Amino acid sequence: TDNRLFRNLSYYNTSEGIRIDNNSDRAIVLNNTSFRNGKGILFDNNVDSCILRNNISLSNNNEGIQVVVAGGVTNSYNNSYGNGGGNNYVGTFRDGPGRISSNARFLSTHTNSSSFLRLSPTNSPCINTGSPDDPVPQKGGSRVDMGAIEVTNQPPQVILLTPANDSISGTNIVHFNWEPATGGTLGITNYKIEIASDINFINVAFSNTTAATSCQATLNDGKYYWHVRANDRAGNAGPWSLSRTITVGAEKTGALQEGEAKAYPVPCPRNRNLILEYGYNSGKVLEKVDLTVWDIFGNKVIDKNVLLESASPGKTEWDLKNSRNDKTMPGVYLYMIEIKYVDGSKVDSGYKKLIITK
Repeated sequence: TDNRLFRNLSYYNTSEGIRIDNNSDRAIVLNNTSFRNGKGILFDNNVDSCILRNNISLSNNNEGIQVVVAGGVTNSYNNSYGNGGGNNYVGTFRDGPGRISSNARFLSTHTNSSSFLRLSPTNSPCINTGSPDDPVPQKGGSRVDMGAIEVTNQPPQVILLTPANDSISGTNIVHFNWEPATGGTLGITNYKIEIASDINFINVAFSNTTAATSCQATLNDGKYYWHVRANDRAGNAGPWSLSRTITVGAEKTGALQEGEAKAYPVPCPRNRNLILEYGYNSGKVLEKVDLTVWDIFGNKVIDKNVLLESASPGKTEWDLKNSRNDKTMPGVYLYMIEIKYVDGSKVDSGYKKLIITK
């Protein structure tokens, strides 16, 4: 019967990492890694009709892959490299295609590392170079890899949460949030955020790597682009998220048409004041400017004349307190600004969405 040795790591043994003993005919040695052993992979006396495929034998003290009996082993799609005295392939094989002698480029050779003997996804010659006839593991590449550990998918694209795209921040301290990512090799370890003044992220104003799904940045006035990507424990970097824009400080200003309104920061933290700007006809005399806020169930949270609290028409602040003078809970709300003039005419902003966070 066939004897299969499949996906094993063998390292730091004083003798052979993998040894096919006497009379082990028709052994199939498939996708194994032998590293820093006395010998890498040895086919001993009296073996015949064996198959050696998709294996890595690297940096062993003596022979990398050795066959004692001539012609007893079919050698294809293996990588033997850096073994003692340059003895990477020793003996007479039935040579098949695809064998190489190249540095496998492991992410780590330290046994206490989660990346131990895992192939570098960026430059290993062993990725997608195994036998095209062997099945590819789930989430693998276009072909099976050489070695015991398949390089699986990179982390997924991160989904941004807040601030919303094309948002405005009335403060130079901005909080960025995104959804946690799952997947990658060995799970997600951290995220990288970049904030730049140009859409190509050449002029990066802020960059940070964090294990959290949020980050705070202090930015000068101006327009910025930001994106985030996830990194997994094997050192794989996922694709950048779709980028968003945010305008901070002075560049937020701009003439609003009569009845237009905007609020910032978006979303608004519960411990902050919400700044509201509205457009009005300066050729008329204002009587009142009503701010009305509803929760998602249609319950009125606040209804007051903000003109009385404004230092000047066109801009006001709400302390996020409801009509009972309690702080409004985090959630999604609707608001409307209605402008009334002394001549009896009026105009409103229509319903606009507001998000309050913790």
